[in-house]
Amino acid sequence: MERALHNGVVPRRNRPAAGIRRPAPDPAPPPTGLDVAKVVEYVSLVAAPATLVSALVYWLGFELVDARSAYFGIGTGVLGYSATDYLLRGAEAGVVPLFVLFTAAVVVILLHAAVTALAARVGGATWLHRTATGAVIAGVLVFGVGLIGLFSPLPPPLDWYLLRPVLLAGGPLIAIEAARMMRTRLRPHHARMAGVAVAGLVALSAFWAMSIYADALGRGRAMALGADVTKALPAVSVYSERSLGVPDTLARADRVTGPDERYPYRYRGLRLLVMSGGKYFLVPDGWTRASGAVLVIPDNPDIRVEFSPGGS
Repeated sequence: MERALHNGVVPRRNRPAAGIRRPAPDPAPPPTGLDVAKVVEYVSLVAAPATLVSALVYWLGFELVDARSAYFGIGTGVLGYSATDYLLRGAEAGVVPLFVLFTAAVVVILLHAAVTALAARVGGATWLHRTATGAVIAGVLVFGVGLIGLFSPLPPPLDWYLLRPVLLAGGPLIAIEAARMMRTRLRPHHARMAGVAVAGLVALSAFWAMSIYADALGRGRAMALGADVTKALPAVSVYSERSLGVPDTLARADRVTGPDERYPYRYRGLRLLVMSGGKYFLVPDGWTRASGAVLVIPDNPDIRVEFSPGGS
């Protein structure tokens, strides 16, 4: 047997049977592109998912509160909100963005599966290669428009407030999926680097979009409150042991007479904006952003506060 191998003769038992052809090896699969599982694994090594979610919700709550309080001329530091306050408001601000985000993720996964099946079926077709080439160019152009929007406002009709992060996320996704259809050959570590880069761009764009939404939500709700505070906010009457020195432009002051009256000074015509950090933030009836002011009164035993429903 050794002599047969030495002379270049294959033993009979190793020869293929006559008339039988060995099956051709399977074609190499197209590049995987964006490996979501790997990206999630890498992110989990940096920070726990629960920590990331808590930080995201906290930030959304801060954005909402900051936009709403800024409309009334109040800084977030004056409010004295706790981390729990921001988390509760962040959960409210994050419901719609997360719903949209997960819906978009399902759509992207379905499109990814469809592209993979199409590339496997007609991977060598000329029309597919041309379409993929055009899609790569389109993805790069979309991403370029998003980059321009980072530094200057986009003209109408590209001035929708969430369009810039959508362009920055959608452009790379279109380009990498189109590159898969072209069966672009990349080394494994280059493919991983490209996938992580695209995932990072998508994550940053999603974070930016959610921040913009939370800011717009807070500002919109503040505008709704400020449009008619007498209907939107509860009425407040403040009773005090001594004069608070509130000007007539903010509240109607009068004296309460009576032998056992502990709080002789009464201030009416006010509306409760928020109570936080041991302070009442009050606005006068008929408040406007152009000329209105916010009255801050500390909650202490020297005052008594009465509330009545909004519209009264």
